[in-house]
Amino acid sequence: MSIIRLSVSAGFALIAIGLLLYFTDTPRDILGEMRVEQEQNAFPYAFANNAATRYYNEDGSLNYTFESKKLRHFRPDEQNNEGFTSMESPSIVVYHAQEPWRVTADNGRVHADKSITLEDNVKIFHVNVDGYETTMLTSTLMLDPKSRLARTDEAVTIDSPLGSITAIGMIADLSTKNIKLLRNVKGRHEPANLGQ
Repeated sequence: MSIIRLSVSAGFALIAIGLLLYFTDTPRDILGEMRVEQEQNAFPYAFANNAATRYYNEDGSLNYTFESKKLRHFRPDEQNNEGFTSMESPSIVVYHAQEPWRVTADNGRVHADKSITLEDNVKIFHVNVDGYETTMLTSTLMLDPKSRLARTDEAVTIDSPLGSITAIGMIADLSTKNIKLLRNVKGRHEPANLGQ
């Protein structure tokens, strides 16, 4: 009989502890934040290694090519409405006439509207038909390869045979070669380099 009384006493003690915990602490306070949705989105829906693709214009001419060491596609969810594809070591070549623009970076994202955000050591370089190279360096770049528009709000450095220019912010039309520098523009002009 003492064993039954001990078991009943232990049962009441467990119930009392459970009620005490229930009314004083929530499971979140005891176990910490539960991040199931974030953990589910931390893993890509699909991935590809050494991906390469080509995009063509309606007339069949090559518009741009795209390569990446690794792609990871994340589905849309409550926190990320549109979904995106992350990129490692992306390389994009935008074709225009016979003077392609090459764009590289350490990382990037392809958004649902097919625009691309490039980050970390972004480099745009172009060699014209005379063999003169223009290089643009920045930390972040928004690129729409189909319309051939590139934009950054960050610091940018442009080096060419004519000299060097630095600025904060840039909008570049890769089709027309028109580059608009937004503010704090400084330059060094070296036209003598063209004659060498």
